[in-house]
Amino acid sequence: MADFDCGVVNGPATPAHHLHLGQSEILDYMRFANPEGLAKAGRPTKYEPETVGRLLVALADGLTIKQGCLAAGIGQSTLSDWLERHPELEVQLAEVRESARDRGTSEHELFLLS
Repeated sequence: MADFDCGVVNGPATPAHHLHLGQSEILDYMRFANPEGLAKAGRPTKYEPETVGRLLVALADGLTIKQGCLAAGIGQSTLSDWLERHPELEVQLAEVRESARDRGTSEHELFLLS
């Protein structure tokens, strides 16, 4: 791996934007500086078996998508992101919602019973 000149000449480092580095050079530098790999930006994902399980159980019990997301501790936008990244989740959602319909539990029926 090559060494990178960060602009240090007997003084403080020159800011990266003064080095006129392109995106690929910056990524190469970051890989050089952190050989274990680039760290992911942003907060950690909540896409874990427990969270998905809470969502699926809530939907199987006849709750709406919005209510299921609340029960799982996620927002509806998070669910939308998950559906884009995890196509298998859409199949699971369809299955549990169908099973809720087959059992005859729906939001409307739950409302009438309360």
